[in-house]
Amino acid sequence: DLKDDFYLFQGFAQWKYKFTDKLTLFSGLHYQQASLNSDYAIEPRMALQWDLADKHSVTLGGGMHSMLQPHMLYFMEDELEDGSKVQTNKDLGFTKSDQAVLSYNYYPGENFRIKFETYYQNLRNVPVTEHYEWYSALNEGAGFAISSIDSLVNEGTGQNYGVELTIEKFFSKNYYFLVTGSLYESTYK
Repeated sequence: DLKDDFYLFQGFAQWKYKFTDKLTLFSGLHYQQASLNSDYAIEPRMALQWDLADKHSVTLGGGMHSMLQPHMLYFMEDELEDGSKVQTNKDLGFTKSDQAVLSYNYYPGENFRIKFETYYQNLRNVPVTEHYEWYSALNEGAGFAISSIDSLVNEGTGQNYGVELTIEKFFSKNYYFLVTGSLYESTYK
């Protein structure tokens, strides 16, 4: 019994600057705003790529990223004593992530790449509730349904860190492939 609109407005700017033929800076700024509650996020991002040799490069990057929760969470209703209903999650803000990554790329052939990457994410403003200590919105999507939990607040935290190896063949000669493996640790409060 709800009729409402929910839009996500986004814009970005990016800039690339070559210090030398081997050292390049990539920077950008991303903006997004949710129409439901007017929450917004301004996210700076930056990466520095150093081409070590003809087929080798190292990149160090970092930035801020924000995301909305599954839309159903915003429209959960809690029934008050008088029988009326209130949407307690409607004012949830973006979940924020500060990220850093260090990667090494090797191109053994014209259409192949091997990439080794290590990363860290610091998560904040994660929706949680005082009613259920086990609940964190970071776990939404891990099952086949969305939890029906009301009265969420952006007070949870989390972190992810790990390493990843990717072997990739870019599309050529009518085929491509991507093989990747990760070893990571993911925690939340």
